[in-house]
Parts: sequence; structure tokens; C-alpha cells
Amino acid sequence: KRSAITSGAWFGNITPPAEWREKPVEFEAYDIVRLFRVLGEGETRGDISVDLVALAGKGLPCLHVPAQNDDYDAYLAVLPGEVLSQVYERYGVRLLELNVRAFLGLPGRKSVNAELRRTIAEQPAMFLAYNNGIVATVDDLDVVHNASGGAEIRSLKGLQIVNGGQTTASLHRARRKDSISLDHVAVPVKIIKVGGADLSEMVSSISRAANRQNTVQLADFSASDPFHQQIETLANTTWLDDGKGRWFYERARGSYLAAEQKAAYKVSDTKAFRQQTPKQRRLSK
Repeated sequence: KRSAITSGAWFGNITPPAEWREKPVEFEAYDIVRLFRVLGEGETRGDISVDLVALAGKGLPCLHVPAQNDDYDAYLAVLPGEVLSQVYERYGVRLLELNVRAFLGLPGRKSVNAELRRTIAEQPAMFLAYNNGIVATVDDLDVVHNASGGAEIRSLKGLQIVNGGQTTASLHRARRKDSISLDHVAVPVKIIKVGGADLSEMVSSISRAANRQNTVQLADFSASDPFHQQIETLANTTWLDDGKGRWFYERARGSYLAAEQKAAYKVSDTKAFRQQTPKQRRLSK
């Protein structure tokens, strides 16, 4: 709010000095969110916590593949499309921080993502058969045994989708933008709990081996390098002096488009996104 300082009382009983009178002054309110931005605070990967029981109404049945060494544990499961979409709704592209790419849009009727959308809309029950699913890593997960002796995953912590960003964003887009029901969509998922293995090295290996649906550019494989992750963290947590805007570092190709399209589903989100991270403040590798 802009106004001018008058010769009268200012802020109750305080009278401004003579040299301040008739000078423009700007009043701005800082809430706790804006203050956190200015101070450089923010959520990290470890803050991504998914309560599957709360989202799906029950634990996620899974097959535990015992580790042959101490590097990792693996769990195979089928995740409801609605649940995956809700998780993406909550965390957005932060869910794909370790993915070499985010959402690449729907370029052309014959593109892979366009085919994904057609399957979701026209043959949702066949999604499990047609789609390769997703590969995710977690820092930790809560697994219990149900009454029948099977294993169920109740929660995930530090979730990252390292392969399947196109699938995840396509499901979310279909539900939010196109209002397509995901009730009959099931997504195969492989969850890796990293133990003694080096996380960045494992993610890079998984990405190289698994990314075959869309062409992967050479530069994409460097997306998980510590240097690029640090630059992205700086961009995400360093706000301009006014606390209203920041830079957007597109570490993973397509992450700006993914964030922009996610914000497009609500007018208020679109306005906030354009104010905070306009295209002229977008940086890529």
C-alpha cells in the first residue's frame, strides 16, 4: 500500500521528522510464509511424507524383494492412479527432483504422452497393461503385515520418482485439466529403499536403464549431479528482496512447463506462479 507521509501524527503518537513529510512510503505485510521465503527456508526431499492409508483408505499391498546386499530393499506394488495424482497435486515437481525430466507436454497426436492420455480417457482399465509404471526411491517406509500374512506399505518418506515423470504428470493433468476419472487406473510401481548404496549414483543408473519412452538427451543425465541440485536449491529458496519473486532453475528438462501447467488449473495459482517465477527468470542447464 502506497501513501504519503503528512504533517500530522504518524503511527499513533509518533510524529515523523520534518524532512520525511510529503515523502512516499510503502507499507507491506509479511506473513510467516513470506518471511520464510526471505529467510531462505523451505521444504526438502526429506519433508515429502505420504500417508497411503489416509489417501487410499488402506495400506498398499506389496511384494517385498529381499535385498541381496545392503545397498537397497525393493518393493513391487500397484498404486491407484487417483492416489498418485493426489501426491503430485501436493508436492508438484518437487516429487521429480531426482528425475532427469519433468513433464514434456502433449506434442502431437502420436507422442507418448498423447497416447497415455488416450489410454486414461478411453481404456483406463488397460493402463496397468500398457504402461511401464514408475520407479521411485524412498528414504524410509512403513511396512506392516496384514491379517492374511501379506505385506502392506502404510507410508513413504523422502519419496522421489526417478523414472515415470511423464506418467505421473499425465495422470494429474487428465484429472485436473480434463476432469477424467482415475478410478479404474492402476499404475505399477517399483519402490527402492536405498540402504548403503550411493543415492545419486543409483538414480543415474536407474534413469539410464529405464528411460526409453521419450528420447533422453545427453544433458538430461547430468540433471542429478550435485552441482545442478545445489543451484536448483538456491533458486527455490532464495527470494528477491521483496519476498514476492524468485528464480526458476530448470534442472530437469520440462520442469518449468510442468510447474506452469500445474498452476494453470486455478486462476489464483496461475497469478501467483507468474508473479513469483515469470519466464524471464527461468534458467536452464
